[in-house]
Amino acid sequence: MKSTALRTLTALAGVAFVAGALAGCTGGDDSTAKKSASPKPSTAPSQVTEVSDAPGTGEGFEGARNDVEVKKCEPADGGWAISGTVTNSSEATANYRIYVSLLDKDSATLGLKQVNSDGVEAGKSADWNADIAVDGKNLQCVLRVERYPAS
Repeated sequence: MKSTALRTLTALAGVAFVAGALAGCTGGDDSTAKKSASPKPSTAPSQVTEVSDAPGTGEGFEGARNDVEVKKCEPADGGWAISGTVTNSSEATANYRIYVSLLDKDSATLGLKQVNSDGVEAGKSADWNADIAVDGKNLQCVLRVERYPAS
């Protein structure tokens, strides 16, 4: 694991070095370099992230996207309101981590929120909801769902 991380860092450093070296090779005289346009301010929307557990970090999780239904995903005062139901399809009581993402038309993530639904008994359902303070129209709700054995 450490050797993979070291190789990745080494490769990134090499790419940065080559990019820096190529940036210095303009191939023209000094007058063309001075005519470069000034950078434009960024118009990228801000992102909202409310996650307490990185996805995929829990022990013994299973993907359980089919266990979760979205009933509402719509603009609300100050952002977006998302809600739904989780139904435990396993044979034992389970805990769920539901990661709700809001994506724009270019599939850029504008918001991400984690919702936990713990202690859902086998075959039973529980409601869940998330409010994400993101401005935007025509956003898409996308879920990642992880099911864990209840302790």
